[in-house]
Amino acid sequence: MATSVVDTVKGMVSQSQDILTHRSVATIEKYEKAGGLKEAAIYVGIAAALTGIFGIFGGIGTFLTGIASTLVGFFVFTYLVYWIGQRQGGTGSYEEVAYSFALFYAPLSVLGGLLTLVLTITLIGVIFLPLVGLLVLA
Repeated sequence: MATSVVDTVKGMVSQSQDILTHRSVATIEKYEKAGGLKEAAIYVGIAAALTGIFGIFGGIGTFLTGIASTLVGFFVFTYLVYWIGQRQGGTGSYEEVAYSFALFYAPLSVLGGLLTLVLTITLIGVIFLPLVGLLVLA
Protein backbone atom coordinates (compact mmCIF):
# COMPACT_ATOMS: atom_id res chain seq x y z
CA MET A 1 0.00 0.00 0.00
CA ALA A 2 1.36 3.41 -0.98
CA THR A 3 2.23 5.83 1.78
CA SER A 4 0.69 9.28 1.53
CA VAL A 5 2.81 12.42 1.39
CA VAL A 6 1.42 13.49 4.77
CA ASP A 7 2.43 10.17 6.36
CA THR A 8 5.86 10.39 4.73
CA VAL A 9 6.43 13.91 6.06
CA LYS A 10 5.16 12.98 9.53
CA GLY A 11 7.60 10.07 9.60
CA MET A 12 10.44 12.27 8.44
CA VAL A 13 9.65 14.89 11.11
CA SER A 14 9.87 12.16 13.73
CA GLN A 15 13.16 10.91 12.25
CA SER A 16 14.49 14.50 12.17
CA GLN A 17 13.71 14.91 15.85
CA ASP A 18 15.61 11.74 16.62
CA ILE A 19 18.62 12.76 14.53
CA LEU A 20 18.75 16.29 15.95
CA THR A 21 18.46 15.09 19.55
CA HIS A 22 20.70 12.01 19.22
CA ARG A 23 23.49 13.22 16.96
CA SER A 24 25.51 10.18 15.99
CA VAL A 25 26.49 8.15 12.96
CA ALA A 26 24.41 5.25 14.29
CA THR A 27 21.26 7.41 14.39
CA ILE A 28 21.77 8.59 10.81
CA GLU A 29 22.49 5.04 9.62
CA LYS A 30 19.25 3.91 11.26
CA TYR A 31 17.29 6.04 8.76
CA GLU A 32 19.46 6.16 5.63
CA LYS A 33 17.47 3.42 3.89
CA ALA A 34 14.06 4.62 5.11
CA GLY A 35 13.48 6.73 2.01
CA GLY A 36 15.02 8.03 -1.15
CA LEU A 37 15.47 11.07 -3.34
CA LYS A 38 11.74 11.60 -3.88
CA GLU A 39 11.04 11.78 -0.14
CA ALA A 40 14.06 14.01 0.42
CA ALA A 41 12.92 16.38 -2.34
CA ILE A 42 9.41 16.60 -0.88
CA TYR A 43 10.69 17.25 2.64
CA VAL A 44 13.23 19.85 1.55
CA GLY A 45 10.65 21.36 -0.83
CA ILE A 46 8.28 21.94 2.09
CA ALA A 47 11.14 23.44 4.10
CA ALA A 48 12.02 25.67 1.12
CA ALA A 49 8.42 26.89 0.86
CA LEU A 50 8.38 27.71 4.58
CA THR A 51 11.73 29.47 4.31
CA GLY A 52 10.36 31.50 1.41
CA ILE A 53 7.21 32.39 3.35
CA PHE A 54 9.30 33.53 6.31
CA GLY A 55 11.18 35.84 3.93
CA ILE A 56 8.06 37.39 2.41
CA PHE A 57 8.51 40.59 4.45
CA GLY A 58 11.57 41.23 2.32
CA GLY A 59 9.43 41.20 -0.82
CA ILE A 60 8.83 38.72 -3.61
CA GLY A 61 12.55 38.58 -4.40
CA THR A 62 13.35 37.45 -0.87
CA PHE A 63 10.51 34.92 -1.04
CA LEU A 64 11.83 33.39 -4.26
CA THR A 65 15.44 33.57 -3.10
CA GLY A 66 14.53 31.72 0.11
CA ILE A 67 12.95 28.90 -1.87
CA ALA A 68 15.65 28.69 -4.53
CA SER A 69 18.59 28.90 -2.14
CA THR A 70 17.17 26.17 0.10
CA LEU A 71 16.51 23.78 -2.79
CA VAL A 72 19.66 24.47 -4.80
CA GLY A 73 21.78 24.53 -1.66
CA PHE A 74 20.46 21.14 -0.60
CA PHE A 75 21.05 19.37 -3.91
CA VAL A 76 24.49 20.91 -4.48
CA PHE A 77 25.56 20.17 -0.91
CA THR A 78 24.36 16.56 -0.90
CA TYR A 79 25.86 15.82 -4.29
CA LEU A 80 29.23 17.22 -3.18
CA VAL A 81 29.10 15.13 0.00
CA TYR A 82 28.22 12.05 -2.07
CA TRP A 83 30.93 12.76 -4.66
CA ILE A 84 33.64 13.33 -2.04
CA GLY A 85 32.48 10.29 -0.07
CA GLN A 86 32.71 8.06 -3.14
CA ARG A 87 36.29 9.19 -3.75
CA GLN A 88 37.16 8.27 -0.19
CA GLY A 89 35.68 4.79 -0.31
CA GLY A 90 32.10 5.58 0.72
CA THR A 91 29.52 2.95 -0.13
CA GLY A 92 26.27 4.89 0.23
CA SER A 93 24.09 5.76 -2.74
CA TYR A 94 23.17 9.34 -3.61
CA GLU A 95 19.59 8.58 -2.55
CA GLU A 96 20.77 7.49 0.90
CA VAL A 97 22.91 10.59 1.29
CA ALA A 98 20.10 12.90 0.14
CA TYR A 99 17.54 11.27 2.43
CA SER A 100 19.83 11.26 5.46
CA PHE A 101 20.86 14.87 4.95
CA ALA A 102 17.26 15.99 4.35
CA LEU A 103 16.44 14.85 7.87
CA PHE A 104 18.60 17.57 9.39
CA TYR A 105 18.90 20.05 6.51
CA ALA A 106 15.16 20.74 6.24
CA PRO A 107 14.48 21.53 9.91
CA LEU A 108 17.63 23.63 10.21
CA SER A 109 16.64 25.59 7.09
CA VAL A 110 13.19 26.26 8.55
CA LEU A 111 14.75 27.31 11.85
CA GLY A 112 17.15 29.65 10.02
CA GLY A 113 14.25 31.14 8.07
CA LEU A 114 12.20 31.61 11.23
CA LEU A 115 15.09 33.25 13.05
CA THR A 116 15.64 35.53 10.07
CA LEU A 117 11.95 36.51 10.14
CA VAL A 118 12.00 37.26 13.86
CA LEU A 119 15.20 39.26 13.56
CA THR A 120 13.92 41.12 10.50
CA ILE A 121 10.84 42.38 12.31
CA THR A 122 12.73 43.41 15.43
CA LEU A 123 15.18 46.24 15.85
CA ILE A 124 17.83 43.96 17.34
CA GLY A 125 17.69 41.96 14.12
CA VAL A 126 19.67 44.64 12.33
CA ILE A 127 22.64 43.67 14.47
CA PHE A 128 22.19 39.88 14.55
CA LEU A 129 20.78 39.11 11.08
CA PRO A 130 24.22 38.73 9.45
CA LEU A 131 25.23 36.34 12.27
CA VAL A 132 22.18 34.14 11.61
CA GLY A 133 23.20 33.94 7.96
CA LEU A 134 26.63 32.73 8.97
CA LEU A 135 25.21 30.21 11.46
CA VAL A 136 22.86 28.76 8.84
CA LEU A 137 25.76 28.40 6.41
CA ALA A 138 27.84 26.68 9.08
